[in-house]
Amino acid sequence: MTVSASQDDLNRRLAQAMTRVANHRDKQAYAELFRHFAGRVHAFCFTRLGDDQTAREVTQDTLLAVWQKAASFDLDKGNVSTWIYTIARNRCFDLGRQKLSRPTLVSADELYLEPTPVEDECDLQIQGEAEKRRLNELIARLPENQRQVVSLVYLKEMSHQAVAEHLNLPVGTVKSRLRLAMEKLSMRLTKGALGYE
Repeated sequence: MTVSASQDDLNRRLAQAMTRVANHRDKQAYAELFRHFAGRVHAFCFTRLGDDQTAREVTQDTLLAVWQKAASFDLDKGNVSTWIYTIARNRCFDLGRQKLSRPTLVSADELYLEPTPVEDECDLQIQGEAEKRRLNELIARLPENQRQVVSLVYLKEMSHQAVAEHLNLPVGTVKSRLRLAMEKLSMRLTKGALGYE
């Protein structure tokens, strides 16, 4: 099976899960979405916020919005991943701009005001590439054992258990290395944002 065929299958499965959540409040379908997106959304938020705890909070808020707003998802306007990452991006933006003390839910109207102009998509792609380069530079400065775990978990999207088996390590060691790496990345991202690096 080709990569694009497997991606199409994944997108179809996620859309079906979202439909079951929207139409039937299906908790198993929601759990499937949660398992697939929790780590990915956390990594996405972490690169933007530079703080692990805040990224976790935004991730939880985003996934709660998925449950609450599933009925507003429209497959004709984009796939599930795009919709969820839009919610997460809006949350990160709100936090950075207003330092909100409590989250607000994104409405479907806010997500689908009008199609994004091509120029904005290009700007987002350029911004995303710059963030990716910055993150790769920071990951490269981690100790080898931490860099290896971060790469496998966040870049290759392997589970903690799969990484432990791949590296022949206890799962606790993998989690410990990942936590230490995230603390270092968070500190370096924060210093960079404040102009100390």
